[in-house]
Order: sequence, then C-alpha cells, then structure tokens
Amino acid sequence: MARHFTPRDMLRRVPGPLLLDLFRLHAPDATASTTAADIGDPEAAYAVLAALPRDARAAVEKALRQAHDLGTKAGLGMLVAEAQYQGAGAADPGRDCGPEAAALAFALRHPAIFLKVDLIRQSDQLFQRYWQVRTGLADAAFDPTPPSITRLRGELAHAVGGQLREAEGRGLRCTVEYYAYLGREHYFFCYPDDYTATAIAHDEGGRLRRRLVRPTFEVIFCYEPAARSLHVYAPVPRDTRALFVAHFCRIALGCEPPPEDPRRPAYRLDLLRAREFALPFDPADGVTSVRPVKLRFSEHLSGGTRITLELAKDDPRPVREAVEQYLSVERFPLREWHLTQIALEVQYHAPGEAQARRFQFEVTHPHSCSLKNKSDLERSLGEKLLADWGLTHA
Repeated sequence: MARHFTPRDMLRRVPGPLLLDLFRLHAPDATASTTAADIGDPEAAYAVLAALPRDARAAVEKALRQAHDLGTKAGLGMLVAEAQYQGAGAADPGRDCGPEAAALAFALRHPAIFLKVDLIRQSDQLFQRYWQVRTGLADAAFDPTPPSITRLRGELAHAVGGQLREAEGRGLRCTVEYYAYLGREHYFFCYPDDYTATAIAHDEGGRLRRRLVRPTFEVIFCYEPAARSLHVYAPVPRDTRALFVAHFCRIALGCEPPPEDPRRPAYRLDLLRAREFALPFDPADGVTSVRPVKLRFSEHLSGGTRITLELAKDDPRPVREAVEQYLSVERFPLREWHLTQIALEVQYHAPGEAQARRFQFEVTHPHSCSLKNKSDLERSLGEKLLADWGLTHA
C-alpha cells in the first residue's frame, strides 16, 4: 500500500541544511538570503516553500515526493547497491536522520542514480496484470555498449510505435530510454504517444483551463542475460504484447522468442490449491515463516468470474481457515476453480542480523511475479521458495 504524502510531513523529516540545498537548487535567487536556521522549524520551511515561484515550488514538491516514495528500506537498498556498483561516494544526510532524508540526500548528491532507481521502483508498482515474464530465451550475446544501445533505442522506438499505429491507431511518436541496474538488468522504457485526452489545470492567472494533450504511456522491457529472461510491461492486448516480445528478441538478441505454450505457464499456482496451501521452507535459508495473505480464484484460467480473499494485516489465521470460513465448500468447490494469483509474506533473518525482516510479493498466472525489484537477498529467497514448491518450470 502506498504511503500518504504531504509536503508538510516531509519537511518535518528533513534537516534544515538538506532542505536549504534543495531550495537553492531549484530557486537560487528566491532563497539566496535564506539560512538553514530560517527553515529549521517545519512551519517556517513550509512558508518558504509556499513563497517560491510556481515552477520552483513544483520542482521542490516533486523532489520531496520522490524522496518520500524511495525513503523505504527497499528503496534505500536499491540506491546504495547501485551507488556501490558505480563506485559513487556515500550520500550522508547527517546524524539521526530518517530514510526519507537519506533518499533526498541521494537525489541531491547522485541525481542520475536516484532517477534511475526511482523509475525502476515505479515500474514495480504498475498493474501486475500487464507484466509478463518470458524465460528460456536464447543464450544470445547482448551488447550493452553505447553505440549498440543507441541503435537498439531507435529500432525499438520504430518497432513499438509502428506496431501500435498499425494495430490501434496510436504510437505516432515513440521515445525509448535505457537504464542498466547493477549491470545485470537492462531496462528499456518506451514512451509511445497515446490517444488524445483533456488536461484540466489552472493557468498562471488562476483560471481553470481545458486543453487537448497527447500523453504518452509506458511499455517496458527488462532483459536479464544471466537468467535468460525478459520481463515486459505493456497495457495492451495479449497478442500485441506477444508481438512486442518478438520485436525485442529480434532487435536486441538477434533471435526469435521461444514458442509460448499456453499449457506451460511460467507459474503453476494450481499446485498450491491441490496441496491445500502447504508452504514448506528450509530454515537454513534464514526463512522463519511464509504466509499467504491474498488469494485470487478464477472460474477459468483465461478469465471468467473471479473471487479474491485478502487477509487483514492483524489476522494470524492460516489462509486455509479463512477459505473454509468465507468460501462455502458446497457452493464453491475449489477443485472446480483455478488459483490465478497469490500474495505471500515471507519473514526471514538476513545474515548477521538478529531482528527479523519481512517482505511481500505476488505471483500471478501465467507469467507475472513482483520479485523482480526486490533486494538481491529477498529475490533469491522468493525464487528458491517458488522452485522448491515446484511452481516454476525448469
């Protein structure tokens, strides 16, 4: 669940010297005489923010919002990992500062790293229905050198935009941005034109205006050579998404994608239903508990009626008991329905840490999993659990 953001709350969480750096970055003239002491009080800092020129205030609020969103253990973990990979120096916000201040320090000291991680984290929050993973790709030689990436960006823009123009009448223009995370995950963010829409906003004079705009939307490719896998996000029909996969494989890998067998999904969740949701784990991995927190049953694998059961955070019951309580076996025989999505909460101990940690991830039939942007340790734990339960194809 997304945490609620307000500028006032963020101003309480960020020390004055760091706020002053942020204000002076976006409004150097307006804050030339401002000192850290002037904005040490949150209400005084908010008064300075409110008095900034319109564009400067918008830029500051955006930076605060991004720092708020990345100011989590997972977000900071990604920032630190990428900074260490690149050999960048630390971004120290000062003593006794919280995670939001640490994230803002990264934004100010290492803006390129912060932008990259912010985009990747945002991509993980996109609607899981439109994510798909394709495994078993050819062991092709992916070339991440700058000349090759420039070529790939242009060819992907042409292919994605052209496919959308032909199939849906949108995608008139398409721009592709490339980011590599830890040198092993290669992201191509495609921004094709969408259909026209009406934007409603106040102008400089405070008048409400409506104007036609042509926004973009996202198509994302994340290629992992070591895993020979491709994660694709595309809010388009399934057939169009399959064509995007084919375009990427031909352009970036020089090969055809492996044939997609609907009888061989990436994740076989019905096995859990048959086992009545037994989820064994190996304590030697550091895992102390695994708990399903959400189940989605579907009348058919390809759609039909769906029923979702989600446990409250403070509900300690095994999910099987909740299924028995809320879903009548007589009216709802599980053997006639398919488990098409499950959310799992894993509790574990990281090496050298006494305090337990928790993380959640979702797996959706047939090809979607949210482990992609978890930390290295959490991702490896989740992938091992899925493999040990036999839910993934070898």
